[in-house]
Amino acid sequence: MVSSSVPQCCIAFYNVRNCPAVHCLAANGKSWLACADSLPDVSRLYRALSPNWNHQRLSTPEVLTGDYATSGLAFHNHIVSYAGKRICLLHDARWRNKISSHPLTIDYLYISKGYKGRIEELTTLFRIRTVILDTSLSDYHSDILREDCSRLAIPCISLKERGALCIPL
Repeated sequence: MVSSSVPQCCIAFYNVRNCPAVHCLAANGKSWLACADSLPDVSRLYRALSPNWNHQRLSTPEVLTGDYATSGLAFHNHIVSYAGKRICLLHDARWRNKISSHPLTIDYLYISKGYKGRIEELTTLFRIRTVILDTSLSDYHSDILREDCSRLAIPCISLKERGALCIPL
């Protein structure tokens, strides 16, 4: 029981409406919330998750809304690099009509409300390993993105269906 309350290095995605964020947790209890929105509604996230964070003996997460770098974590242009993983928070059209001769490997593409495109549009920029769909997406858009993933053989996880997702590192 005690070991389940000890902080572990992981990445977490939560099913909390209007606050798409990636929670990067370190084994020492320090953590960061990399937010897709520059004005996130973190109060809702704190209310929903603080009992769990207290149980895990985590300090209050540092909220990141813009570029940030520290030892072991970087957040730039809504791409998080943490513990050898790369997560792209996609909530707008910033990558539309962009092409790269060397696609960047993205371990988790986290799509939330605001992104109106398709997965195919991103394959010239990113080599996507897994897509995560936020609860803020409409059912219609989620279905389209899931079909894209299926057609492209990319694993897809819906937070609406699954709830929270914690990936141990």
